[in-house]
Amino acid sequence: ATLLQAFVWTLYFFRGTMPDMLLGGIGSCIIGLVAALYYHALVEFTGQPRPVRWAYGLAGLNAMLVAWFVLVVPHIGWRIVVMSLIGGTLLGASGLLLLRSRESRNASAVTTASVFVACGAVMLERAVYYLSTHMPADRSALASNPAQGIAFLMFFVAGIVLTFGFVLMCNERHSEENRRLALVAEHTSAAVLIGGPDQRLEWVNSAFTRLTGYTPAEVIGRQP
Repeated sequence: ATLLQAFVWTLYFFRGTMPDMLLGGIGSCIIGLVAALYYHALVEFTGQPRPVRWAYGLAGLNAMLVAWFVLVVPHIGWRIVVMSLIGGTLLGASGLLLLRSRESRNASAVTTASVFVACGAVMLERAVYYLSTHMPADRSALASNPAQGIAFLMFFVAGIVLTFGFVLMCNERHSEENRRLALVAEHTSAAVLIGGPDQRLEWVNSAFTRLTGYTPAEVIGRQP
């Protein structure tokens, strides 16, 4: 999803070599797919039994409607509205999914979820902006206006924050699992020894000392 999002930004550099209508249409289709992939990734990450077909269904609907407003009835305004409504819905759903999961107790998860919700809100605001004004049929999707400026800034920030957000969430989950394993190892009645790649002991639990009489200071750094 992150790579696809980066690819959308690279399309901007082809502006002038391809018609803006076609360039924007490709970008809009990819953004819909990216939003669905984010939702699917969060369902897998949180382990919640949520269906994902509807997300890909919306992404497919987005692609079909965008293609209609690019190839059959060319209209920049309606293409932006469709992409913004569907993309905003998927991103908002991703944020709410994360906030309702057990991961929400971690600061990184809350931050990532907030970015998802904010991106979804900006995209929905973009759709409302175009629906409430005279929608351009043939102006460039990159034309400057208040909604566009905020949307492009949010997309750029989100591409960075969401990537690091996933990394931080995975790191916090790994740390939490290590803490739980350490608690189990420390309080079990069996002796537990942890060694490094060189076969030297790096940690022993209190049961080891109780059963063998050796303290951690006496055995750590030695080979068993």
